[in-house]
Amino acid sequence: LDLIKPNLAVALGATAAQSLLGKVVPIMKMRGAVVERDDGLPVFVTIHPSFILRIREPADKQAERERFLQDMKAVKKLMAA
Repeated sequence: LDLIKPNLAVALGATAAQSLLGKVVPIMKMRGAVVERDDGLPVFVTIHPSFILRIREPADKQAERERFLQDMKAVKKLMAA
């Protein structure tokens, strides 16, 4: 990150969030939030896409897919700002 100096990082899932933020992050509670690191880098927290693949109920899967799409649209807006 020091080399490329991004304006925004996206944490896809708990492992990525913990790696980027240095602490355990409750993904479902923090989903859609932007958390600022100590170095000032904003990190957008969301689920890992594989979570959607593991949902068995078609209606629930579709709802999560839509919610993930909304998360990605929010990321796009943040990147354009």
